[in-house]
Amino acid sequence: EEYKKALAANLFAGGATNKVLAFKHKAPAAPADHQNSLRVLYTQNRDAGLLPKKYSRHIPQAPERILDAPELLDDYYLNLLDWNERNVLGVALGDSIYLWNASDGSIQQLMQTSGDNSHVTSLSWVQDGPYMAVGTSDHKVQIWDVEKLKQVRSMSGHRARVSSLSWNGPLLSSGGRDSVVMHHDVRTL
Repeated sequence: EEYKKALAANLFAGGATNKVLAFKHKAPAAPADHQNSLRVLYTQNRDAGLLPKKYSRHIPQAPERILDAPELLDDYYLNLLDWNERNVLGVALGDSIYLWNASDGSIQQLMQTSGDNSHVTSLSWVQDGPYMAVGTSDHKVQIWDVEKLKQVRSMSGHRARVSSLSWNGPLLSSGGRDSVVMHHDVRTL
């Protein structure tokens, strides 16, 4: 108790108070002819916050187009759709990947996995270019040239399905059910 009294005496100049900052004098009054320049800002739009806001953006309630997607696997952990910058949608349906061009409505098959019980588990377009990365249930990561409809490379290393792919420039990261993330430098295509 004696320590607390000594501490209060030194910190609060003898009198303990709950105020950390205290003003001893009021601020001086403004001159009678003073006009506050900020007053205009605070009084102009006083009622603007009370008026309802008008939104001009129209949000459609119905889809623009519905694409039939048979054999689209119902698994939360798969990434089976991806758009590219050229307005082409890649869709994995079972063991195949189809490309739908939104500009002209054309559809073409890119690839089909080989082997029993093999299916596409993920796909991802490169940011700028005609390449698509494909992950499969048989632990492979493939890179496809979409313009030539040809596989360029196949990479192994995962011990379970490859369910996630992401590009960062020439680096392709793949994540699998084996809890491994692999980084592939694909500059030597």
